[in-house]
Order: sequence, then structure tokens, then C-alpha cells
Amino acid sequence: MYISENNGPGTVLRPFSFNCSSYMPTLELLSVRPPTSFFNKPSMHGDKGVYLVMVSLSSSARLDALAVNQYELQLQYRCGNFVVDGSIFVHVQRDPGRIRCTGAFASPAGEFIYVPETITPGALVYTLLLPGVQRAQINITSAQNPSPGPFSIDEQGLLRAPSQGLRGQAQKVNVALDLGMSMDWVEAASCEKLFVFDYLD
Repeated sequence: MYISENNGPGTVLRPFSFNCSSYMPTLELLSVRPPTSFFNKPSMHGDKGVYLVMVSLSSSARLDALAVNQYELQLQYRCGNFVVDGSIFVHVQRDPGRIRCTGAFASPAGEFIYVPETITPGALVYTLLLPGVQRAQINITSAQNPSPGPFSIDEQGLLRAPSQGLRGQAQKVNVALDLGMSMDWVEAASCEKLFVFDYLD
């Protein structure tokens, strides 16, 4: 059976049924491979010997097709003395509309970048590797000092030095520039990242 990674806790997998007319059947979830707590124990509802089985995602479920794209649920069905072990394979499908904070945006911690003060004005300082989206807007969110002037970044993730250059910045007491950046998509998803620049003489 297939499920989108966009589904969250409480989502019910495709129900299935079995027959047991003479006894009260049981169904046990023996194991999940790879091990995870994403799946609740199966529930059963019966009428006239036909039982409908449902398995739902637990409160801890966070599906990610890039991390795990298939789970195997090992089940044991018992009807009186009749016992059968079987597996259900749950295939996790990628959601093309889902945005992930990857690469430089995967961690909120600051990243240090060292820039020589002799760098050419407007030269490329850093390139952000963007997730697979087509309509990203990248903004520098932190206030920038008048000196050495503003850094700039375009929609391709190319961060450039100020047009005035960086000469004389290495001698300043405060040589680190905290540069916060955010990425926003039309889908209203966003990621943020802090970069700290040190100017070298």
C-alpha cells in the first residue's frame, strides 16, 4: 500500500479484511522494519464473521520518503487454532509540494565564513545550495551597518560582497558580521539561517 509523506498522525492506511466465523480473532503487530513507533497497533471491527482491520499513524509519525521510503509491518493473525504470519509493505511517496530546510538551512546554528578584505567589490562570497524549488525568494533579514555597505543575494543563492568592497574592515574591533537570511516560497514555507563573516587582512 502507498501513503504520502505529507500524511500525519491519525492517518489510516488502506483497510483490509479477513474472515473468522467461529472464533474471536486477534491481530497483533509483531514488528516494524526499519524499527519505528510511527504505526499504532491494528484495530478490528467485525460483523457476521468478516473483520475489517485498520492501522493508523501514531502521534509520533513524521514520514520522510528521502529517509525511509518503505516500511514492513509484520503481523500475526489468529482465528482459533489457525495462526498466520504475514507482512504489509507501506511505501512512502514523496510529496513534490513539500519543502525541506536542507543544506545551509538544515541547522539554525551560525556558520562562519572567512572573507579577505581585499576581495573585489561585488565579488561572489558564498553560494547557497537551494532545495529543489523553482520560486524561491531569498532575503537578508538582519540590519547591516552603513560600513562596509550591504551584502546582496539573488534568487539563485549567490551572495556578493558590498559594492564598496571590504578594505579596512579587518582592522575594526568588531570583525564579525551576523547576517541572517531567510528563504520563502509561494507555498508559504520558509527557512532561516545565520551566517557570521570574519574579515581577514
